Amino acid sequence: MATQQRARKQPQDHKPPEEKKKEGPTIVTVKGVRIPVDGSMMDDLEFVEAVYDMSEDPENNSLEIVQLLRRLFGDQYKTFKDAIRDEATGRVPISDVGDALADVLNQMNPNS
Repeated sequence: MATQQRARKQPQDHKPPEEKKKEGPTIVTVKGVRIPVDGSMMDDLEFVEAVYDMSEDPENNSLEIVQLLRRLFGDQYKTFKDAIRDEATGRVPISDVGDALADVLNQMNPNS
């Protein structure tokens, strides 16, 4: 009886690594204003830790929100502030920041 030779299969661990796709910015909407943000921030442990710290102890971490927002919005930080600015007073109400941030984080990671 003749035996057929089988083609050898290449082990899966020898496949060349797949290139990660460079994703563009995530577009979030704040009070009708579309703002591009770095969507990969949700994959940054230190950023997620900062969000956690804010949510667990908002009174003791309230000033850290500025650093968190600057990190999240980068060059678009002023655009974010302008989007929630009160037109009558010209101020950016801190009372609106928390809700806006929660909405932005939900837009960036809707399955959480």
